Amino acid sequence: MLASLRRISASRGVAVRAPPLWARRGLTSPVAGAGALDGRRAASALSTRSAYAALLWQQRQTSESRAGDLAAAAAPSAVQEVAYAACAPGSLPTSAALVEELFFNSVKERTVSNAQLRKYVNSTKERDYELALAAVRGCRAAGLKVNALTYERVLQLLLEAGQLKAAMELYQHMTTNHMSPTPHAYALLMRLCLQRDMPEACQRLFKDLQRRGNRPSSENYALMIESLAAEVPPKWEQAIELFDKMSRSKHTTINADTYNALMRVYLNMRPFDWRVVYNCYYEMRRRKPRIPLQWSSYLLLSEAMRRGRAGKVRRMIAYVDAWMAATPLFSRDFWVGCAVYTTFFMLLKAVGTYVGVKVVEGAAWTGSASESKLG
Repeated sequence: MLASLRRISASRGVAVRAPPLWARRGLTSPVAGAGALDGRRAASALSTRSAYAALLWQQRQTSESRAGDLAAAAAPSAVQEVAYAACAPGSLPTSAALVEELFFNSVKERTVSNAQLRKYVNSTKERDYELALAAVRGCRAAGLKVNALTYERVLQLLLEAGQLKAAMELYQHMTTNHMSPTPHAYALLMRLCLQRDMPEACQRLFKDLQRRGNRPSSENYALMIESLAAEVPPKWEQAIELFDKMSRSKHTTINADTYNALMRVYLNMRPFDWRVVYNCYYEMRRRKPRIPLQWSSYLLLSEAMRRGRAGKVRRMIAYVDAWMAATPLFSRDFWVGCAVYTTFFMLLKAVGTYVGVKVVEGAAWTGSASESKLG
C-alpha cells in the first residue's frame, strides 16, 4: 500500500514520505516505546542521553509548530529519525552517534551554544566520556566554534576518566587550530603527567604555557616545582629560583600547595636535612597574610621529622599545632579530638597515680618490715 501511494504521489509530482515507525505504532514520541525493549537496550533507551534526545526532539517540534510549517511538521526531521533509531528494535546505532547527530542538528537550528555544550559535558559521567566527545564533534561539524573554556571541561572529564591519549589528542587539536588552552587546562595535563611519573613532559607543558603568552597561575607554578622535585636527582636550585620568582610576582599568590611542592623538593635533597623542611613549614605558618594550613603540609613535615629522627617532644608539638590550625573550631572533629585528648590525659594521670600509690605502699611495707625485724 505504501509503495502504491508513493507511485501515485510521484506521478502527481508530490513528495510523500511515510510517517516514522513510532507514529505508525501509535506512540506519542520517539522514546515512548523504550519500555517495550528488553534488557540492555531498554536501559540504554531510558538513559540520560535518550532523555536529552527527547528534550531536543520536543524543542524541534515546538519550533516547527510555532512556525506553522505543516509540511515540515508532517515529514520526520533528522532529529526525529535519530531519536527513533535509538528505540527501534531492528536497529543498532551507538549512543555516541545519537548524541553527535542531535548536537549537529541543534547547532544548525541555533538552539545549542557553548554554554549548553558545557552544561552537557559537566553532567556527563566519567564512564560516558565518549558521549562528550561525540557532542563536541557534532557541534564542530555543524559550524560551532568551540571555545577554550568548553575544551577545558572536556579535558577535565577525559583526565578524570584516565584517558591520557584522548586528552593529549584534544590538546594537540587545540594547538593545531591556534587555540591556546587555559592555564587550568595546562594544570590538568601537568598533574596527569606527574601521576604517570613523567616530570619532563610536565615541564614541557609549563614552557609551552609561557611560550604561548599565558600567565602561569599558582597551580601551574606548584606543579612545575613538584616536577623538579620528582627528578632524580631533584633540581632543587631551579625549584628555589622558581619559588623566588613567584614570590616577587604581583600576579601570582603563594599558597599551601606551593609550599608543599617546595617541601617535596627538600625531602628529596641529598644530603637530607629535616630542619630545612621544618624551617620551610614554619615559614609558611608565619607568613602574612596568613595561609590556611592543609593537613598534607603537616604530613610532609611529619615524614621529614620521622626520617631525620627528630625528638618526640618536637614532633608532638608540631602535631598539636597542626591539628589546632587545620581543625575548624567547635566542629565535630574538634570535639572528638578534645574528647580523645581528655581521655588520654585522664588515663595517663590514673596510671601515674596508681603507680605512685603502689610505690608508696611498697616503701611503707618495706619500712614496717624492717622495723619489725629490729624490734
